[in-house]
Amino acid sequence: ERQRARERGRREKRRERRREEERHSLILPSFLLPPSSSLLLLSSFRPLTLRGGGGNWMEKVTKDVAQEQLTESLQDTVRQRIQGILESKLLAAAKHVEQQVDEKLREEAEMSSDELERLREGRIRTMQKAVAARRKWRAQGHGRYDIVDEREFFQVVEKSQRVVVHFYREATFRCKILDRHLKTLAERHLETLFIRVNVEKSPFLVQRLGVRVLPCMRVIRNGEFGETLYGFEAFGNTDDFKTKDLARVLAELEIIRE
Repeated sequence: ERQRARERGRREKRRERRREEERHSLILPSFLLPPSSSLLLLSSFRPLTLRGGGGNWMEKVTKDVAQEQLTESLQDTVRQRIQGILESKLLAAAKHVEQQVDEKLREEAEMSSDELERLREGRIRTMQKAVAARRKWRAQGHGRYDIVDEREFFQVVEKSQRVVVHFYREATFRCKILDRHLKTLAERHLETLFIRVNVEKSPFLVQRLGVRVLPCMRVIRNGEFGETLYGFEAFGNTDDFKTKDLARVLAELEIIRE
């Protein structure tokens, strides 16, 4: 009778262990499941029982290790899927460019020799005009961000179709911020002349143009004064605005090309 009682006790303990394992099992949505090898690795971990009350500690360590390995497997799966998406988009963009080139080649293949020659001559003339314009702009001070004295101001600005003037003062912190962005744009946009005028050394010009708030930018088109920009309100009214924010405003004013 005692033997049957011991057997029933052992069977009850085994059922209790199975119920405990089922309570600690981890179920994931199918779209987040890692490769089958990782799941096999997770299923191979079983809580251990130590004498003297150490079972809970070992069970926690085992579960933490299994969770860490599962997380790494999930991350690898996500990275692989993102890489696949990027590769497919790059391939689509490359095919689009290839189609455009093929279409252009087909158009040229259908042209006569005279038409091809006229096309080449037109391209050469366009390139020559662009080179000549860049040389002219550089000779007029484009591509730099120079300080202009009030005595030569009108003589300088009348030579360029597009001009951006920054009226500044050395002690004004915001003027230094604007200087940094304008210098960058001057190097990028040769089509526009960027200059600056020291208000403390140009009292006549400041009074004539009505400059009262610093920093101040004036836009000039073909010798005619246009919009005035005071402070940083047009760029979000923050000192942390980006060069692209300034470029966007000037492009909207059609003083630089996008």
